[in-house]
Amino acid sequence: MFIQALRALDRAEACREAIDREGMMIGGEGKIAHINPLLKAEKDARGQFAAMWKALHLTYNGAVDGRRLGAGV
Repeated sequence: MFIQALRALDRAEACREAIDREGMMIGGEGKIAHINPLLKAEKDARGQFAAMWKALHLTYNGAVDGRRLGAGV
């Protein structure tokens, strides 16, 4: 479960990098703008990480690791 948690965090960060490149909205140029679907994927992956980390009774310090997480971790 430890490795799965870290993979979920890696997926969340990969989504964030893509969102930073592509923007939070996709479409345009005559198309209807939509929220980038990677936003949900990032949120879900961070939630998976948080749930697994909590299940393992571990704490997370983003200041030490240098990664950011949502609230509750």
